Amino acid sequence: MKYRMPDYYKNFKCIADKCPMTCCEGWAIVIDDKSLEKYVDCSNSRYICKHIDQNEKIFLQNGSRCSFLNRSNLCDLYNNVGEDYLCKTCRRYPRHFENYGSLIEAALSMSCPEAAKLILSKNNHNKYRIRDNSYIVRKDKEVDNELLETLLFVRKTVFKIMKQNDSFEHKMIDILWLSEGVQKKLFEYEKLGIKNKITYYKKKYFGAIKEYCNNISKQDNSKIMCGLSRKTIFKSYIDMLKGLEKINDNWPKDMDYITSILYDSNSDEEYIELCRDFEAYMESRYYEYDNIFNYFVYTYLLGSVYDYNIQAMIKFSLLCTLIIKEWGMAKWLGNNKVFSKEDNEKICYLFSRQIEHSDNNLMSLEGILSAHPMFCFENMVQVIRK
Repeated sequence: MKYRMPDYYKNFKCIADKCPMTCCEGWAIVIDDKSLEKYVDCSNSRYICKHIDQNEKIFLQNGSRCSFLNRSNLCDLYNNVGEDYLCKTCRRYPRHFENYGSLIEAALSMSCPEAAKLILSKNNHNKYRIRDNSYIVRKDKEVDNELLETLLFVRKTVFKIMKQNDSFEHKMIDILWLSEGVQKKLFEYEKLGIKNKITYYKKKYFGAIKEYCNNISKQDNSKIMCGLSRKTIFKSYIDMLKGLEKINDNWPKDMDYITSILYDSNSDEEYIELCRDFEAYMESRYYEYDNIFNYFVYTYLLGSVYDYNIQAMIKFSLLCTLIIKEWGMAKWLGNNKVFSKEDNEKICYLFSRQIEHSDNNLMSLEGILSAHPMFCFENMVQVIRK
């Protein structure tokens, strides 16, 4: 069993009541079966269970706050009964684990303010630690191991492109080209059917993917034509996001604010000029957007081992990064062209809570990114260009 985690993973420390947005508010906290059984059978059962909906397996809420969360933003379950009685969700958050057969990848969720601070850190250079516990034997999810190794190679190539001393624009377009070529081969491989996915075909398709990754080079992007303006495409993206399941009460207002201050108040030419001014303003801090993109790629790309849809995951990572950047530009413009690192961290954890903590939103976005014509290759390139 191998474990992989970002280099900054072990630097996380919860700041409890000092957190600007507690993780005990804004969503229902799901209780794992083992913890629920413990709550029902323990000596403190009466006290604990009056705060629990046993049918839904969640902690009851006062408004949008967990009923154990006191006025000091501290947990009464922890204070009165002890740390051992925290459920798996409360013990782990913002730590997150994905199981890919014999590989487990750990991450910190950007929805946590302290995690967002680490993710945006200047020292986050895409380094990962691997721990091999070969003595641990467990029943794992079944995955196509050769496909997984190929996807790991693709992700490594993406990270390699991100480390290049080049503009964000050029790196993103190169990665879009990469996803186009890889996706074609993956769809061909998927159509073979289980019986035909033998060693010969794996070598054929996966070898072609690795060769494509090794030979990826800058394309002639001037030939990519799009009939829509950057502003028009972005406005449509914001409108789509506004229609997602609402996790944050202010989400529609935040999206309307972006539309109002950036798109409705500026011509196409004025908007492009604002984009260039913001780029210049953020020049010394552009690593923040590199890190955001890397975070989404690390967290989601390997999920393609189950649905073969790597291009949707690349587009998802790019879209999330660009919307966070667009939100930041709106904040910058509305604050007399001042935008702090703390402002960006806040946008990141608010965005993450809205998108990453809703299965419905994640599934909707994957479907839209795969099929909606507004997310075609030409349009995605257009929103990257300035």
